[in-house]
Amino acid sequence: MKEIKLQAKNGDELLAYLLVRSGIEFERPCGGIFHCGKCRIKVRGDFDEISAEEGALLSAEDIAAGIRLACFAHACGEVSVYLPED
Repeated sequence: MKEIKLQAKNGDELLAYLLVRSGIEFERPCGGIFHCGKCRIKVRGDFDEISAEEGALLSAEDIAAGIRLACFAHACGEVSVYLPED
């Protein structure tokens, strides 16, 4: 996996917006309306806590692996996202 370091604007930025602003393409079939759970991104760094709504769309294994949903997660500072090499 390829690590990409990003910085949230103003210390709080929705991961989906941060990715789009950075030119990173990712899957978001529902268009960010919080119901499909397919905008999974492996992340590390300064993020908000997982909400009950986001947690309902992730498995315990996803959470342990550092997976967040781009339409829910807020980056709060410097973060890394991990994308497949291809």
